[in-house]
Amino acid sequence: MESNKQIVANRKNALKSTGPKTREGKEVVRHNAIKAGLFAKELILDAGLIKESKREFNELLHGLLDDLQPAGATESILVEKIAISLWRLRRAYRAEYGIAADEIADLEKSYDYPHEPETLNFSIRVDIDSDRLSREAKRAEKLSNMEPEDLYSSTEFLDFMKSYYPRQEIGSLSEDKLKGIRRKFRKRLNEYMREMRNVFEFRKKVIPMQLSKLVTNEAVVRFETKLERSILRDLAAIKKLQAMRNGR
Repeated sequence: MESNKQIVANRKNALKSTGPKTREGKEVVRHNAIKAGLFAKELILDAGLIKESKREFNELLHGLLDDLQPAGATESILVEKIAISLWRLRRAYRAEYGIAADEIADLEKSYDYPHEPETLNFSIRVDIDSDRLSREAKRAEKLSNMEPEDLYSSTEFLDFMKSYYPRQEIGSLSEDKLKGIRRKFRKRLNEYMREMRNVFEFRKKVIPMQLSKLVTNEAVVRFETKLERSILRDLAAIKKLQAMRNGR
């Protein structure tokens, strides 16, 4: 059991410990009080397939702490509330994206356009990259305008020919056989170009229309607006407290 002298000595020593004095030391401990957050402990989702990053939230929180420079518990709590609202807003945006992706996938399944052919490696999907889609359209147009002599040397035509005559070279085929293959090739090429027009129309009309429904979804808009107003309100409260503290 400590004596009275020991207790007094311990109290005197405690008074001498005033925490870090250097700028670097103060910077290290400045946010220790809310390092984990008062309200954020149950915020980070980590269940099943949903794995949110605690590190990313802490980076967001401490970035706001550095920017807004809160003093005292009230201002620090307001900063944390802003971080939580921003985190939830990001989650809402991700959920909105997921809804949109599912809706578009359902539309793609129900939309009628040709399936991948077996005889020629010409195929197109609704979710194909726009730049690639444009390149494919130019490639198909170029092939459709080729003279027979040029067409016969193209990789696309040679591959198509091999599906009918796998063991023969193009030079060994009669003119009649070449004409027959050329007719079938141009028919498939026209189907492919029609397929691309379908995809262009799909993107031009159906997808924007469906996205517009999502954008105007009242529940989503209300939730996002509520979070945005909460962020602005907490920012205004911090600025007011800081102005009062600074005598302005």
